[in-house]
Amino acid sequence: MKKVNFLELFRRQRSRPETKFSEEAEAYLRTWRIYDISNDVLNQKLVVRLKLTKPVLAELKPLHHAVVITWPYESEDSMPPSDVNQAQLQFERSLDPLTCDNGNSESVRVTTGAKVKEWLFYAESTDIFMKGMNDLLKGQPAFPVKIEFFNDPDWAIWQETNYLRDANAPMT
Repeated sequence: MKKVNFLELFRRQRSRPETKFSEEAEAYLRTWRIYDISNDVLNQKLVVRLKLTKPVLAELKPLHHAVVITWPYESEDSMPPSDVNQAQLQFERSLDPLTCDNGNSESVRVTTGAKVKEWLFYAESTDIFMKGMNDLLKGQPAFPVKIEFFNDPDWAIWQETNYLRDANAPMT
C-alpha cells in the first residue's frame, strides 16, 4: 500500500464517505471501527476508534508491551476544545509511523471523551518505541501527555473495549 497517513485515511473516510480508496486501503479500514457513544443523562460523549482484530505484526512478533498515552484536557463538555483537538491531531499525525509496517509497534485503539484522549499501542520493545516517538516529536512543542507501559502478553487492555465490536453500539 502506498504510504498513506493512518489518521488521514480515517479523516477522509469520515468527512467524505464517498471517497474511493485502493483495495489495500479499503481492506485496512475494514479492520477498524469508530464508535460514537453518548450518555445523555450525564451529557457526555465518547468516541472510540478500535482495531477489530490483532494486527498481522502481532502474529509475527511478540507485541507484549501495552503503551498507553494519555492527554487530559479541560472542557465544557466531555470532548476537547478545538485548539486542544488540533494539537492532539498534530501529535497523532506525528506518531503515525509507529503503526503499520514499522516492525515494532501497532496502534490498536484511540479513545476521546471524559476529558481525556488515550492512545493504545502494543510494542515488541518499549525502548525502540520511545526512541521512535522521541525522534518523531523532535523539534515540536512539548505535548502534555503521560506515557505508561504495561506487560500485557494477552492484550487484556485492548480487549477491555472489544465488547463494542460484538455489541450493537453505534458506529460510524
